[in-house]
Amino acid sequence: KARLAPLATGVEGLRGEIGVVEQPCQPEGTVFVHGALWKAKAASGSVPAGARVRVLCVRDLTVDVETVDAADG
Repeated sequence: KARLAPLATGVEGLRGEIGVVEQPCQPEGTVFVHGALWKAKAASGSVPAGARVRVLCVRDLTVDVETVDAADG
């Protein structure tokens, strides 16, 4: 079972995680994800502070994020 489970640690475990924007992403800012602050780049436009975002990928210790709609959970 453990081998079939998705990765949950390291940068690989960040993909799909939900976080909160600390400094507005216009398009770059910071987000709090998985218990740490990360440099972030918004996939489209700007994202205000306090918005919920989902991590798309991690590149060079910067996370690419997209906003999460209220309907997405």
